[in-house]
Amino acid sequence: MKAASKFILMGLGFLTVCLPLKAQQEDSAGKVINFREVMNLGLDHNFNIKLQKYAVAEASGTALSTKGYLNPYFTFSLVKGTGTDPTITNDGTFYQQTEFILPTRTGISFYTGGRIENTNLISYGFIMNSSGAWVGAKVPLLRGLGKNSTLNAALRSTNLEEKAAMEQLSNTVMGYVRDLLSSYLSLSKGISDYDIQKRALQEALKYQQSIEKLIKMEQIAKVEKDRAEELVISKEETQTNTRLDA
Repeated sequence: MKAASKFILMGLGFLTVCLPLKAQQEDSAGKVINFREVMNLGLDHNFNIKLQKYAVAEASGTALSTKGYLNPYFTFSLVKGTGTDPTITNDGTFYQQTEFILPTRTGISFYTGGRIENTNLISYGFIMNSSGAWVGAKVPLLRGLGKNSTLNAALRSTNLEEKAAMEQLSNTVMGYVRDLLSSYLSLSKGISDYDIQKRALQEALKYQQSIEKLIKMEQIAKVEKDRAEELVISKEETQTNTRLDA
């Protein structure tokens, strides 16, 4: 999805640079609004795009939170005045214990640790001391193992949700850009057609003025004046319709 996002951004950059910015309209402050600005404003303020951005952020946060269960961690205990057997007087017992735990997505957790104890407790001739070190693994046989483990299933689920949210955002952005381009090209074509009709009307007015001069000089019949006026009226109607269509 990251590669697709880069491709989309490169495509949008190419469009904003290479497209002719002919379809422009001045606002009340006299500022020219071009295609690039319209697209940027839409990407920042379009409701559907903003909604999809929030969905992507939420899905990414959930995926990151789930991946946190794979982080290794330490446990540390520091105890004074307690022992392994609470039924026996154990005043003076002191121990510190540390354990390192490494979870995996297969559901198996590896651990290693150590304990140092100092005690004056003697029972039946034996010193009650539990100092030592250990290493082992916890295997959840009844909760799924390997690809069927609950952690692996949660990781796959959150990753799929994140990818789906990103794809939806990509589709929403591309749909917005497609519709914007379609509207922009239609407006650009309408403005171009309007400019053509505007020039045609100017030529018709010049033609009408030339006809009137020739009539005054009695070089052509007066009926040509009516034809010139009809041509001007026709061009004015065409120009008006073109402007309304644009």
